Amino acid sequence: MTANRLGLLLLVVPLAAVADDRPQPGTEGERWSKYDFVPGAKALFFEDFVAVDPTSPLKHLKNPSKRLDVSDHAGGKWLRCRPPCDFDVVLPETLPDRFTIDFDLDGPGGNGLRFNTVKTDGSAVSAEPVVYADSSQSALAYGDGGDKGRTNQIDRLTGLDVSKPLHFSWSFDGAKVKGYAAQVPGLDVPDLKMPRTARLHFEFVGGDDPDLIDQNVVTWITNLRIAAGGNPILLDELTKKGRVVLNGILFDTGKDRIRPESTPTLVAV
Repeated sequence: MTANRLGLLLLVVPLAAVADDRPQPGTEGERWSKYDFVPGAKALFFEDFVAVDPTSPLKHLKNPSKRLDVSDHAGGKWLRCRPPCDFDVVLPETLPDRFTIDFDLDGPGGNGLRFNTVKTDGSAVSAEPVVYADSSQSALAYGDGGDKGRTNQIDRLTGLDVSKPLHFSWSFDGAKVKGYAAQVPGLDVPDLKMPRTARLHFEFVGGDDPDLIDQNVVTWITNLRIAAGGNPILLDELTKKGRVVLNGILFDTGKDRIRPESTPTLVAV
């Protein structure tokens, strides 16, 4: 009797990242063992500000503030803001129950990036308090001003070098939300759901005193990615289609060295 064999194909989509001296997966076992963020497989939006149109560098953003522009920073192209400023991202479809958002951010102290969902026309989802996620070099926060919200002072608790750009990741699964600063799980909120829409509002929080506004310190972001899906990688997709696309395998720019951020996807494989 001849045995039937099922051939399974894994498609790895490598994502380039800024090169540095961080070690390979597994060399800091304890530090990376708790990092379980796997980016969603279906990209709904991605912007690294590299292939920009010089006549309209912010054309992929909706209603960007005049205080936003694209500039060279930390070896790449970044969206630069002297807070306060904001922009929206319009998606091709409504966010599913499970989705992920991640980006690189560089900004001193509490200067960071806050985001929440809005209606298609940009208005608030409801009269209820806005459910938002907030990332900065000093803290991760998620909430609506009520008792279910959480804040974690990552600059004191994680031991990360917050003087350098950090990669922030957010994983949404129904009402369960996890936030990560670099490879460190920094926030876990079990029961506060962000409304699902096809538009997100991003805001760089800062002082708005007209006499002091130009003294606000610059904040930067790049590699903004919004994707459907996330943990767990579904076995049924693999068995039904014979393949699964993995977006969480990252390499140093121009090199064949796999970055430590790839650990969760490699473990899942």
